[in-house]
Amino acid sequence: MLQWAIGNSDPDKLREKAAELVKLSAEELLKRQMEIKELMEKFKAPSDAELIKIAIADLNNSSLEDRQRALQELLILVEPIDNANGLLPLIQELGNADEGIRTTSAWVLGKASQDNVLVQNQINGYGALDRLVKMGYSSSGPEAAKALYTISSLIRDNEHGQELFLSENGYAMLQVEKGNHILNIKAKARLKCTNALFVCSTYCQPQTLVFGFRKRLCLYWHI
Repeated sequence: MLQWAIGNSDPDKLREKAAELVKLSAEELLKRQMEIKELMEKFKAPSDAELIKIAIADLNNSSLEDRQRALQELLILVEPIDNANGLLPLIQELGNADEGIRTTSAWVLGKASQDNVLVQNQINGYGALDRLVKMGYSSSGPEAAKALYTISSLIRDNEHGQELFLSENGYAMLQVEKGNHILNIKAKARLKCTNALFVCSTYCQPQTLVFGFRKRLCLYWHI
């Protein structure tokens, strides 16, 4: 690209431009540099962090369509991040009157917190488990399934998260969902594994928590 630019440049015009720059004062040079910098900023693609902030800001939009679009964008953006700062608006959407908004918000939080203790603790600190447990009782299969998915992401290998889940009477919700015929096969498989791992982590003696068993059991969390 550089060779092409040099080969297709007019030497006389280049010398003319260079001479003009030499004549510029320090103040004029600084102004020119600022103009170039502003131009580069306009053409610079936003980072994932900036896109996440934009999408989260869109959640404050009163339009249901805009909120759904923002949530779909967040599903793609949050998976690789290491820090969930700013996800409080998503947690608040768990109480939205629209089932689709609640369900997708739970899905985003579940993806963001998978295998990430920092994010798990941040989300748990905002009281998300209370709302998720309530969603777990939903008569809607998709909503209950996404609530279970997110709960499993938040308490997996997280002792504090498991304690919070117990304090929210989450175990009772798991027992109710056992007889829920509206959950699909994947959701029921996740429910069984969430239930088994939670019970084992909470009630078994430390010496009975065989690492191999827990490792095999945890594989099912990604069903």
